[in-house]
Amino acid sequence: MKLANSASSGSLTRRAFLGAAIAAPLIAQGNRPRIVSGVMSGDTSLDRAVIWSRTDKPARMVVTWRSSERGERHKISSQSGATQATDFTCKVPLTGLPPGQRILYEVQFESATRELSEPFAGHFLTAPSKASKVRFVWSGDVAGQGWGINPERGGMHGFEAMRLREPDFFIHSGDTIYADVVIKAKSNSPTGRRGRT
Repeated sequence: MKLANSASSGSLTRRAFLGAAIAAPLIAQGNRPRIVSGVMSGDTSLDRAVIWSRTDKPARMVVTWRSSERGERHKISSQSGATQATDFTCKVPLTGLPPGQRILYEVQFESATRELSEPFAGHFLTAPSKASKVRFVWSGDVAGQGWGINPERGGMHGFEAMRLREPDFFIHSGDTIYADVVIKAKSNSPTGRRGRT
């Protein structure tokens, strides 16, 4: 009888242990921050830039950057964390960057219990220290009243064409007319072609 009780007790202990082992990652995953809106860089100059991102819960933003795949890693944390008051957004200024270089960066958010989000990577170029060629692209009226989208024709080809040119910056004039004028679901051109939004 004692042996049976002992075995039963051991079985419960194993069950409890296995239950805790299975639950622990789930609990950790529930507390782990998650990047919900990607990453963004901007305000770049010769040696500075600002990195923005957004998480799903209170956390501190951590940015790691380097100037090449094998370059030295530099880690910077936000002075103030992402909170509900900031809609869980945060920014980290980077300083001391080399001019005229592609900067590779990675963003993570760290919770109060030191759990890290999955990393999210991006890159940008710092301004050159001397005069050099600059490539830029611009667009406007991209929806074209039904003649720019057409998924069956491959969607908006213009954006892919611009991306392939690897511009230094992009100016988008916007589609502000559509705030006042509704785009029709389908349009007919004078030649009889049909456009679909």
